[in-house]
Amino acid sequence: MLRKVQVMGLIALASILAPASLFAQRATRRPPAGIAGCYKLTLGEWSRPLGDNAGYHAIPSTVRLDSARAIRGGWRALPDISYPTPNRLRGTPSWTAPRDTIEIMWSNGFQSTTVRLGRRGARELRGSAIVWSDANEFGTDLPRARVTARRTACAP
Repeated sequence: MLRKVQVMGLIALASILAPASLFAQRATRRPPAGIAGCYKLTLGEWSRPLGDNAGYHAIPSTVRLDSARAIRGGWRALPDISYPTPNRLRGTPSWTAPRDTIEIMWSNGFQSTTVRLGRRGARELRGSAIVWSDANEFGTDLPRARVTARRTACAP
């Protein structure tokens, strides 16, 4: 009987706390101040060849970090990406700002590219691009390249 009471108490406690924790995770946050805007991207050399799927990991010359919410969380990113086939993972491209970094991600649903950047002054972000594939053709040695993002005027 005591065990049943303990289980019922645990269920009651969970039902009281769960809505608060779910609400906290879904709370709408604003993007970090001074980040939204347009950036010109410069890509260094990849650490290893990208193979047949290189077209899915092309780094756009410019990206707009929007302040509108993205479907999968974070905010919309508007890079000029043209995949070899028209697939695109719903809710991407998008960007988030965990801790002191900015992460921009786009994917066709099978191949993804993530660009992680940190602030370097008022007009520049630096970091790296990392690619991933659901076919795991890269193993644990994922291709990486240095990326520099410099603020630029947004095209109309």
